[in-house]
Amino acid sequence: MSAVLARVRPLLPHLAREVDELATRIVPMALLALWPLAYGVALGASAFAWTHPSWRRALDQNRVPSAESLGIVGWTACGLVFVLAIYAWAIARSLRPLPPGAPTEAAPRRARMAAACARCRERLRLSLALPIAVALAGPGVESDGPATAMALSTLAAAVVAVTLYRWPARGPSDSAPSPALARFRVGSRALAALARHVAPVLLVGLMGWFIALLGRLTLIDYRGLHAHTIDLGLYDNILWHSAHHDWLGSSFLLGGHHSSAHFDPILIALAPVYALRPRADTLLVLQVVWVASALVPLYRLASDKLGDPLCGLAFAAMYAAHPAVHGAALYEFHSLTLAGPLLIWLVYLLERASYGAYALVLTIALLCREDVALLVCFVGLYGILRGGRGRARAGWVTAIACLAYFAVVKRFFMDSPDLLNSLTRK
Repeated sequence: MSAVLARVRPLLPHLAREVDELATRIVPMALLALWPLAYGVALGASAFAWTHPSWRRALDQNRVPSAESLGIVGWTACGLVFVLAIYAWAIARSLRPLPPGAPTEAAPRRARMAAACARCRERLRLSLALPIAVALAGPGVESDGPATAMALSTLAAAVVAVTLYRWPARGPSDSAPSPALARFRVGSRALAALARHVAPVLLVGLMGWFIALLGRLTLIDYRGLHAHTIDLGLYDNILWHSAHHDWLGSSFLLGGHHSSAHFDPILIALAPVYALRPRADTLLVLQVVWVASALVPLYRLASDKLGDPLCGLAFAAMYAAHPAVHGAALYEFHSLTLAGPLLIWLVYLLERASYGAYALVLTIALLCREDVALLVCFVGLYGILRGGRGRARAGWVTAIACLAYFAVVKRFFMDSPDLLNSLTRK
């Protein structure tokens, strides 16, 4: 035994070096192979779930019958073949002969193949978000609780963000673009320049679409008797009293006025508009138009910050498509909803250093409701943190004015001394 060990012992360092070299080759290759496998599974499984919506609940609960699982395997295999075909095309493209005029010193074949695989890996990472998107689109996902939907949304957004952030740029070693591709890029730049000039027109169209769609939906909901609270009736009654010179009067609240619940004198300013057509649906349409007005400062703010009107239009479109905005605009009528667009206007005017218009919008925001003053204090804090002599001064003046306004209103204009009192009825 000792003789065998004596013969084997000198071979151990050499064997260890061989194993090290083998591991350094195989392990990275195995890890690289996991990415195409993950992409293929993601594509195939997503395609299967999307084309078989009745099976989504069974997939979520892992209760697919064994006989039907062959279909999932087939779709997954197709996704893997598709991904491998993309890799093969990218590798073949990286190994094609260099065009005339290209640098004579080209990268080695192995380096070009590795670069091609790296580009595929970065660009196909977006496919990992597809199963999450299918899960979010499934029926009943909202009934699983907000935490599930938020977690899935955050995970999908992280995958998209990492993919776009690490999207490989065209390197100097890549081949020169073809004449057709060069013409396409020139045309794309021309279209982008044209789009920037027509961005304000597109913004007007977006606002019109938002008002028309949500205005129609809120009227359908109202005429279908789908009211969920008493607030629409209360505000309709308050506006009717205010239009007849009984400022903030109410037939349903203690003391016969709205100050027993909230202090929102902006309703007095809206009374002339309500008097043109004194009906509850007037308030519903007015609220939709008011919420849509936030598209203008969002567009201008994003355009100024990012230096591109198309970016401003994109931010405005995201606001117009956000479900929370739809919920606020369609949930009957509330004076607090009117404060949301005004806060966006305040930030925009603070950025533009338009302090006269800022003071006017600040006054209107404070009139929306007494507790809006506490919320606007954070706009003042933003001005202080944003920096600059004018903004910092506007910030601390805003905070002091809001706190003083809140204290005066609670002390002299409202019946309840509570910090955040609730609605009181007869």
